[in-house]
Amino acid sequence: MKNLWKKIAAGALALAMVFSLAACAKKDQPSGGDAVAAMLNARQEMEKVSSMRYTYAMEIAISAEGESVEMTVNGSAEMTMDPTAVKMTMNMDMLGMALENIQIYMVPENGRMVTYVGMDMEGAGQNQWYKTLAEDATISTEQYNAVDSFELYMKNGSDFKAAGKETVQGVSATRYEGVISSDVLEETLEISGNLDNISSLLGEDYSDALAKMGGIPITIWISDAGLPVKYVFDMTSMVAELIKNTAEDNRDAGVSVDKVMMSMEVEGYNDISAITVPQDALDSAANMEN
Repeated sequence: MKNLWKKIAAGALALAMVFSLAACAKKDQPSGGDAVAAMLNARQEMEKVSSMRYTYAMEIAISAEGESVEMTVNGSAEMTMDPTAVKMTMNMDMLGMALENIQIYMVPENGRMVTYVGMDMEGAGQNQWYKTLAEDATISTEQYNAVDSFELYMKNGSDFKAAGKETVQGVSATRYEGVISSDVLEETLEISGNLDNISSLLGEDYSDALAKMGGIPITIWISDAGLPVKYVFDMTSMVAELIKNTAEDNRDAGVSVDKVMMSMEVEGYNDISAITVPQDALDSAANMEN
């Protein structure tokens, strides 16, 4: 059960990162309808964004062999667009093990994207830092740029419908409901660098398995100012389909996916001047192999 759970968690986390940070390369513009007009307007407004702050949360609940397992991930993030840089905090609770206040920085150094991760592994109130260099020699804005990520929703914009007005983060916003279709998932996963995590669940025939998935329901709230302020992704049915395509013994275990949900709320735009890695991380980070 634990091995299966770890594989499922890795796949779900990969999906979460895809839809929080990654972009879809296709930039076809849908046509027709008020929802599409709102999406196109939001894309134009996002072009003006220089930075953003947001919170995120993911909940996973899965049952198998008479055992129920839950996992929660939450935290906050800051991002600048030029240069592309990210600062994140993350809290995780998985299989009875809780990790709090994990610090993550993704910053450009000498033309490469470098990731610093800090964790208080000994509970001593002091982070141990690790450093990983990106495989590519250049920064992939397609992978990390939150402005470009809106292209994924535009691609599916013709399927979105307005579902009323709500208040999010203290501002008035329109709620739009739609689906990220399965035909763009593989390319999105490949561009984001997360295809390996998903293909470990699906095997060599991952393309066929992805094609069989119906899609991911998504709700987007766009403020009256034209900027996205909240996203909710329901990945329950997709992860359930992922499990169906794993090994036969996993299906025999009677795995049931109860919930895989991710949400993001934007707290602010254009109020971050720069993201800087702490000096103790620069001084003490141990290099990690990719």
